[in-house]
Amino acid sequence: MITIHPIARTQHCWVDLCQPSPQELAQAAEKVGFALPDRAAIGEIEFSSRVRRQGDVLFLNVPRFQDDDGPTAPLGFALSPSMLVTLREQRIGSLEDFPARL
Repeated sequence: MITIHPIARTQHCWVDLCQPSPQELAQAAEKVGFALPDRAAIGEIEFSSRVRRQGDVLFLNVPRFQDDDGPTAPLGFALSPSMLVTLREQRIGSLEDFPARL
């Protein structure tokens, strides 16, 4: 699922991808203008794979994120000058509640 949250009083947005299909991931990458990591890349446990920069985009992969007492799952971030992209495989309460604060 792709959800786009505008950020108030800016021209920026947060693109949240929760359990994206390969087609949704490709569609989102086309819209944001840069390649997005797939599930395998986000779950990579090698430290050197967790943070990287590609041009103006900073990528951060958290291979084992846990929200409260829920199960662990990978969580990925891509931050460009105009948007934040999150990639996740399950609902994460702290991210679900965040749009109300934008």
